[in-house]
Amino acid sequence: MTALGLVGLIYLAAWIVGLLIWLVNLATNASGATVISTFTGHLGQATIQYLLTEGLAGIALGIVLIAIGRALASRATLIIGALAALVSLVETGIGLYLADSLVPARDAGSAHFFFGLLNQLDGVKMLLLAGTAAVASIAARGRRVLPAWLVYVGFALAVAMIVSGIGYVFDLSGLALAAAASLPLLLIWITGSALTLRRAPALRG
Repeated sequence: MTALGLVGLIYLAAWIVGLLIWLVNLATNASGATVISTFTGHLGQATIQYLLTEGLAGIALGIVLIAIGRALASRATLIIGALAALVSLVETGIGLYLADSLVPARDAGSAHFFFGLLNQLDGVKMLLLAGTAAVASIAARGRRVLPAWLVYVGFALAVAMIVSGIGYVFDLSGLALAAAASLPLLLIWITGSALTLRRAPALRG
């Protein structure tokens, strides 16, 4: 197994373990009081979950997306993917602040604001990932850098991420439910790409 393949498996494991530790699905417009009552008693799980699904997964995400961009000689894939990973790391800090400071202090107003900010950043990250998947899949068509089935997964991921991203950015709960489909597609696309990526001419210019 290549080092990139290992990074892909780490990404997958971070998400699986993170969700198993504490599977909470609050509405995007949850009140501060609801956030506090839901997090109370689960602060340790919430902290570990943010570290895994946004922190560790964000680092792994950036490594894989940059590798895809370089393999496809696609500067757009590389830049947009790196931005998505950066947003994930910003979310890590906000999530830790929410779980470790605002909830214990029972600051409902701030908890509501930062929980909403997290959701909006999640939406931004989804839209960036949609762009990354779309650009990479277009660049990969007809080439042997990624398997054909992963190219189709990439297109499906782009559509699902656009829908869920709009839902999270604009607080549209119905559209945000598309995240239930976009996350599995993302896990398949990132992990599969990391495990099967073939080298291509390096990015130039």
